[in-house]
Amino acid sequence: MSFVELKVQGVTLQGQFEVTARNTTNRYGSYRFYLPTGNYSFYAKPGRSSAHVAPRIANHEVMAPGSLNLDLSGTEWRGTVRDSVTGTPLKSVAVMASITWLGQASRYMSATSVSDRKGRFSLVLEPGRTYLLSLSRPDGRIAPKEIWGMVTGRDSSFDVLVRNTEQ
Repeated sequence: MSFVELKVQGVTLQGQFEVTARNTTNRYGSYRFYLPTGNYSFYAKPGRSSAHVAPRIANHEVMAPGSLNLDLSGTEWRGTVRDSVTGTPLKSVAVMASITWLGQASRYMSATSVSDRKGRFSLVLEPGRTYLLSLSRPDGRIAPKEIWGMVTGRDSSFDVLVRNTEQ
C-alpha cells in the first residue's frame, strides 16, 4: 500500500537508548528504517486515499538486518446509510469505525469512509477488535449516531439507519 505513514518507537536491547523514527511507504508500498537491535512498536497509518483502512500496530524485535511486512488487510464492512423513515440511501455521510477498549474509543485508531451517491460505504478493519461506529455529516443534515460494541468477525454487509433532519 502506498503512502502509509510509519512511526517506530522502541528501546535498544541494552536499554540505553529510546529510538523514534518516521517514514512513509513509496508508491510500491516499500519502506526502510535503520534501527539498532532492540524491541520496537511499528505504527502504520494509511494515507488519505486509504482512510477507509484502519491503522495497525505491530511489535517486532530487531536482531539483524531483515524485512518486516506489515499486514493491513482485514475484515471488510460494506454497507448502505439509509434514512430511517423513508429507507432512501443518503450520500456524503462520514462513517467512522474507532477501536474501543476499556469503554473508550480511540479516534487515532480509526478508519473513515464517506457514503457515495447510493449511500454505500466500505471499511477495512482489524479482525477480532471491537469498534465504535460513528455517523455524521458536516452540514448537520443527519442526526449524529454512535453504535458501540460492534465486533469485527467475517466480512459483512449491512444497512445503517440515521435520522434525516432535512424532513
